[in-house]
Amino acid sequence: MRPNNDLISWLNYHRAIGASHFFVVFDAKDIPSEVLHRYRRMRDVDVYTSAQTDFWRNKSEIIGLERMQKHVKNPVCGVDRVFVQQALNVEFIIHEILAGSVRGLKNIDWLIHIDADELIYPAELKSDFDISHLLATIPNFVGRVVFPNYEAVPERLNNLDPFVDVTLFRRSYKHLDAGLYSKYRDASKRDNPNYFLGYSNGKSAARVLDDLRPVGVHNFEHIRSRHLKEITLNESVILHYGFADYSRVLGRFAQCDCPPEFTQKCKRLPFDLELARKYDEATYATSSKKEELQKWYEARVVVSAESTYMVKFLKLGMLTRINLPSVLIQQLRSTSCGVILSILLHFASR
Repeated sequence: MRPNNDLISWLNYHRAIGASHFFVVFDAKDIPSEVLHRYRRMRDVDVYTSAQTDFWRNKSEIIGLERMQKHVKNPVCGVDRVFVQQALNVEFIIHEILAGSVRGLKNIDWLIHIDADELIYPAELKSDFDISHLLATIPNFVGRVVFPNYEAVPERLNNLDPFVDVTLFRRSYKHLDAGLYSKYRDASKRDNPNYFLGYSNGKSAARVLDDLRPVGVHNFEHIRSRHLKEITLNESVILHYGFADYSRVLGRFAQCDCPPEFTQKCKRLPFDLELARKYDEATYATSSKKEELQKWYEARVVVSAESTYMVKFLKLGMLTRINLPSVLIQQLRSTSCGVILSILLHFASR
């Protein structure tokens, strides 16, 4: 995450659903002392900076792998730099866990890597809406658990707090009937390149064993424990809010660290690339171009409550309404965690 992001709601939500420890890596050269202090005083949070994890590159076992080479080649900037940095972050943290360097923790059973614009939604029937309970039900022969991702669909252009304001989601194709998905996929894209605007391959949790290492930033592997299987969950998902607020999406382009001659490396996914071209056109253009960009984004991303699109795809099950994270986060801000957990269990049992 970047130092200007506020993780408090994100942390409190994941505490309420049973996460026991957090590893936060700030991606910046200089971190304001008050930001570091805010998180370092939390007993269940360990804070690192990319400067701390950069040195790990010389000890890394994954940096030389063939799958990493296309991202490592110079110039390392944009999505390639972030991909490499995040993979190194995860590898470094696994090393810290296995070395016993995490304060106050003797053992960590499972590890998952998600971003600051994502929430875990542990909705399996036996989970009690608790991530630790869910993972405790996983058979011993399973080493990795895939959480498919659902993509947040905004119903207005700007949302002050997407975790609270956005409750509509596009379901993963992994949770859809194959025939239905094949029939309606193109109609659901709304002239966009793909069914999802962002990534669609989900994210994995992995058992922490001494042969664990990351596969990029979405998955893991156990390099010696070949007998361990991987399963995909039927109900539990990662809720991804990557395109849920117009102003924040545009802000991502201003943060790209690539020089002008390599701006194509700032984004890789088809929708992002298309948006980047329109953003570049509007940046130094008249206000009419900026209005044009906004209207284009609204037409491609935002779904109005009255639209036939909303009615049709909710009925088909390709869109779904998930309110619990919004309710929980609002309640966490106004009452004690004990009361919240009882509310949470009530919702989860319905």
